[in-house]
Amino acid sequence: MKKILFLFIIGIFLLISISLYASDWDIESPWTRSGTNISPSNPTDTVGNFYDIDFIPIGWAIDGAVAPGILSTLTSTNSARYRDFSGAADNDVFLEWQVPYGIDTAVGVTFQVEGWITHATAPANTETVRFILSGVSIGDSELLSSAQGAAITVIKTFNATYVQYDRFISGYSTVVTIAGLSAGELVILSLKRDTSDPQQDGYAQAIGVGWLKIKYAIKLLGS
Repeated sequence: MKKILFLFIIGIFLLISISLYASDWDIESPWTRSGTNISPSNPTDTVGNFYDIDFIPIGWAIDGAVAPGILSTLTSTNSARYRDFSGAADNDVFLEWQVPYGIDTAVGVTFQVEGWITHATAPANTETVRFILSGVSIGDSELLSSAQGAAITVIKTFNATYVQYDRFISGYSTVVTIAGLSAGELVILSLKRDTSDPQQDGYAQAIGVGWLKIKYAIKLLGS
């Protein structure tokens, strides 16, 4: 009985404390819900984006006009799949990407290329590799031959630390204009290593591409 009375007194004390100091607390939710819609409580706030990333392994690639090396396994204690993209000729592949439901097509997508230093001669400090990507979204009763959007470039600049068997990761590109991008459709992507300009791709050796990453925004409810 004494224990119950003690807990009751403590509860009353907490309620009084809350009533005295609640005016100093900012406990308002930054979001307001109306049915299934969510919007900022403060009209001057902006609704941010949530992002997701899809990984497309090079093992899924389809040969393009000038194919890179065959799918191979790189082994150094562990093993990983790659295809060597030449440093002396433009190699390209096609990749299929299913557009997620909930994607915010107004924001668009960006891409990143990752892989491995497969050649014994690693990139020297400041040497670069250039990749370009384009794509077209194809829906029901649309032609496979539909025109792709404009190609976007991403350049990986190496430093002096890279050696054979190192993983490389490019930065993310600017937004890729995928023609007709629409949720639920199939995008045909064209990925190419472009060696035509030695100022943008100065690494003379082949480089092992492991996978392509596609980053996209997800719509918030009510956006």
